[in-house]
Amino acid sequence: MNLASKKVETLVAGNRVDLCSCPFLKNHPSAQTEFAYVSKVEIESEGTVAVTYEDIDQVGYPAGTELMVRVPRDVVDPVVRVQLATADGVEADWPISQNLTDRWGELNYHNEENKPLELLSDNEALLTRLVDQMWDEMTFIVRKNGQFGILFEAEFCSIESESPHKEQCCAEWFATLKPHAEVVKVLLEGLKPLAEKFPGVEFAVPPASEVINDRPAAWAFVPDGLLTSEQRKELGRALLDL
Repeated sequence: MNLASKKVETLVAGNRVDLCSCPFLKNHPSAQTEFAYVSKVEIESEGTVAVTYEDIDQVGYPAGTELMVRVPRDVVDPVVRVQLATADGVEADWPISQNLTDRWGELNYHNEENKPLELLSDNEALLTRLVDQMWDEMTFIVRKNGQFGILFEAEFCSIESESPHKEQCCAEWFATLKPHAEVVKVLLEGLKPLAEKFPGVEFAVPPASEVINDRPAAWAFVPDGLLTSEQRKELGRALLDL
């Protein structure tokens, strides 16, 4: 576990403070066993910074006071080989840490040792801002090539993806399904105009292994803060209509 010194006025909600470094709370019963979660930081008059620790206390520090804070653990974004919508399906590497949250914005701790989750859990403002940019139930918070953002994922069905469940499917509906390769081709063509309409958004088709039930899917990575609420809604609906 790495620690770094931070001045109290630079703390943000979500930071984890080592209370052993706090002149006022170093003798608190939890100081030796856990980090204190910063829930609020307020700059007060006369050079005082009020720091509220969740379930512990609020402390007024002189500005410039230094505390030891946990350094969030980072990892390398794993690589996924995708087909690019803007290059007629040419394959490319996307370094992307997926599923940092579920579809409702809760941190997803599955496989947490390989995710940069502490960068989110230790920065409440960042996490809240990203959650606010999610849309419906087709988005996840991710980090692509070191940049946090929102991944839109629209799933579709193919003969291959639904064959294992054919007996539970409506025969008429199953007869309308196309082979996986044909669905992917349709998705790539459908994503091209969206790439023109939403500059800065990155569009691709992931390998089936990255999607539930090995389904074909369309991905759109939206960097943090790129789109407005209305634009995100428009993008989500367009993806569902592919």
